[in-house]
Amino acid sequence: MERIWHNNDDMINDMKNMETFNQITKLTVRGNIKFSILPDKLTHLYCWGNQLFSLPTLPITLTHLYCYCNQLVSLPDLPHTLTSLNCSNNQLISLPDLPHTLTLLNCSNNQLISLPDLPHTLTSLNCSNNQLISLPDLPHTLTHINCTHNQLVGLPDLSNTLTLLNCSNNKLADFPTLPNTMTYLNCSNNKLESLPTLPNTMTYLNCSNNKLASLPNLSNTLFNLKCSNNKLTSLPKLPKTLKYLDCGNNPYNSH
Repeated sequence: MERIWHNNDDMINDMKNMETFNQITKLTVRGNIKFSILPDKLTHLYCWGNQLFSLPTLPITLTHLYCYCNQLVSLPDLPHTLTSLNCSNNQLISLPDLPHTLTLLNCSNNQLISLPDLPHTLTSLNCSNNQLISLPDLPHTLTHINCTHNQLVGLPDLSNTLTLLNCSNNKLADFPTLPNTMTYLNCSNNKLESLPTLPNTMTYLNCSNNKLASLPNLSNTLFNLKCSNNKLTSLPKLPKTLKYLDCGNNPYNSH
C-alpha cells in the first residue's frame, strides 16, 4: 500500500494516527512535510524534493531510500536490508556505514571528501560532483561508475565487470588497467599522458583535454571518439564503425 502525504495532512507526526498505517510498505512524502516517525514495515521511502534537514530512524525493513534534493547534512544509520540509496543533491559531508545488501548508490552533488567501504554487492556507483580525492577499493560486482567532477588523483583497480566509467574533470595523471567488459570511457579534462590498452568492446571514448601524445589501438567496435585538445601528432587506424570524431586542437603531423 502506498500513501501520498500532502501539506494539510499532519498525521505523519502523530504516533496514534501512524499506528493506523503500520501496514504501509511504500510511502511517498512530498510538499515540505517534516516527519518524525515511519511505519514499522516500510520497505520503500520516497521523500525527495523537500526541504528536509534530517531523517527519522529508519525501519529495519527498508530496502529503498530516495531522499535526494533536500537539505540533509547527515543520514541516520542505514538498515541492513537496504538495496538502493539515492541521497544526491544534499549537503552531506559524510556517509554512514553502507549495508552489505546495497546494489545501487547515488551520492552525487554533495560535499563528500571520502566514501565508506563499498559493499561487495554494489553494481552502480554515482559519486560525481563532490570533493573526493580518492575512492575506496571497488567491489568486483560494479558495472557502472560515475565519479566526474571531483579531486581524484588516482583510481583503484577496476572491477572486471565494469562496462561504463565516467571519471572526467578530475586530476588523474595515470590510469589502471581497463577490464575487457568496458564499452564506455570518459576520462576527459584530466592530466593523463597515456592511456592503457583499450578493450575490444569499447564503443565510446572521450579523452579530450589531457596531455596525450598518442592513443592506443582503437577497438573495431568504436562508434564515438573525442580526443581534442591533447598533444597528438597522429591518430591510430580508425575503425570502420566510427560515426563521430572530434580530434581538433592537436599538433598533427599526419592523420
